[in-house]
Amino acid sequence: KCNLYCDTNTERLSQTALTRLKESVSIEYQRDIDAFRFKINGETFADVSRKTAEVKYWEKLTTFETRMIAQGKKTLTPFSLQTKPVFPKTDLHTHFAGAINVNSLIELGLRENIQYPIMLLESIGINTSAYKQTSPGNIALRDLTSRDLEWLKEHLKLPTITQETFIKMEDIYSLRGPFTKNKSLFPEYLRCLANEYRKMSVEYVELSFSAFMTDPDYMQMLEDYIPIIEKETGVKLRFLAGLWRHSDKEWNLDEIDRIQTIAKSPYIVGCDFMGHETNASLDFEEELRMLARYSMLNDPNFAIRIHAGENPMFKTNVYDALKVIYDEHAKLEKENQQSYPMPQVRIGHGLY
Repeated sequence: KCNLYCDTNTERLSQTALTRLKESVSIEYQRDIDAFRFKINGETFADVSRKTAEVKYWEKLTTFETRMIAQGKKTLTPFSLQTKPVFPKTDLHTHFAGAINVNSLIELGLRENIQYPIMLLESIGINTSAYKQTSPGNIALRDLTSRDLEWLKEHLKLPTITQETFIKMEDIYSLRGPFTKNKSLFPEYLRCLANEYRKMSVEYVELSFSAFMTDPDYMQMLEDYIPIIEKETGVKLRFLAGLWRHSDKEWNLDEIDRIQTIAKSPYIVGCDFMGHETNASLDFEEELRMLARYSMLNDPNFAIRIHAGENPMFKTNVYDALKVIYDEHAKLEKENQQSYPMPQVRIGHGLY
């Protein structure tokens, strides 16, 4: 007998997920290991001891896989870690502030005794009147009661089976800020992140992050810690310098000057135009042209990523972003009468 439950507050999707799992899960007894093997559509995801019910092996489903199950998709087959892919497993679209598991985030904050702003705690309904301030406007994270800590945890993550808005995501990023914008946590944050990726057999990761352009300490920490973390975990962490879709042109052009300096580091492998897609790609056309020229003339491996087609507001954003760089490539070749490699361009999302 196998009892299944779904830990989420969204009852309708919970029931859909459980129904789909019951339809898709098969259980077989494996005599050689004396365990029951659970499969989803034929792919192993857990071995459970027959005698002790201990989970001897399991593969956590990705958020995408979990959401597809909850939405009742009929063709889902999980990606198996037992079958080694013919290419390295990568994560090429990761936002630094949202990357780490919430339990790891809290454990890190408790271990490093971070201070958490009262204003943010009260914004999610935590009564802070009984807590002693450790510094003006802050409470030590480790002073929170277990109940308040669990409440904070719930607000630091998105549910894996639902689709949320961009505004909701930004609210969560704000609540994660005391962790992710805490410079003293940066090296251990990276170590935790690499260890989480190692468990998922991911070998190469690119994280979007913007603080490199204004604070040289972050660049120094990359130089100091990334080689050590890479040796410990086998995971390569690399970074895309984050640009804001809505910054004014002068600001972005200054940022691009800084990017061309820090891109000499082996750990900075590109840039990323991020932010809520409420403007046109052509609003930063000049910036795209500058970066395309930098790539063609200096570093053909430099990646230019544009968040485009994330919503249907500007239906030509994907096309426009690609065409700007395509045209700049043709223009440079015509100017100099020689060939250049096409810049590496990535579209973030591209749903519309």
